[in-house]
Amino acid sequence: MLKKKHLALAEAHDKQVAQSEELSSELLALAQAQDTLRKQLQEQQQSVKTATQDFHGELDRVRALISRLSHDKVKPEDLAALNQDQKTMEKTLLGNQDEIKDTLEKMRRSYEEQQKKLEEKVVAMGKEHQENKRVIHNSQQKVSEKSAALMCAQSQVKEVEEENSQLQLHVKKLNEEYRSRLVCYLQDLAVST
Repeated sequence: MLKKKHLALAEAHDKQVAQSEELSSELLALAQAQDTLRKQLQEQQQSVKTATQDFHGELDRVRALISRLSHDKVKPEDLAALNQDQKTMEKTLLGNQDEIKDTLEKMRRSYEEQQKKLEEKVVAMGKEHQENKRVIHNSQQKVSEKSAALMCAQSQVKEVEEENSQLQLHVKKLNEEYRSRLVCYLQDLAVST
């Protein structure tokens, strides 16, 4: 019976260890996912920064062209057309910047939400991990207690077996002594009759 309990406790302990390892690997996967999200956000921010720099460079080029043309005494119609092109370019660039800012803001909010969810999951997994460690510790303690009780019981069984063996030897000696007395008694009885 103690052996069955010991085996059951050992099995429960093994299950707890397996669950703890599973939680640890899931925690590692979450941390890696968090790193991946962070890298993607940085890459997208860099991409937006590069695009913005490209747009500003184009805007500066157009301004320089307008400035150069204005120094070369350009016709008012050409200047008006260039001015219109510049305004169109600025609207496009500014419109793109607003889109980029909106996209960045959405990405930032999404990242923060995912970050918060990951942090909550990490906290929950940490609590579950602590609980599993506590359960494993309790199981190990119970297994140790049952092992000690089992060893004590085995020792007592061995002592009882030795005592039983000694009693059987004593009974055997008494039987032999009784038999020899009985034989002597029967011989004495046979001689006297």
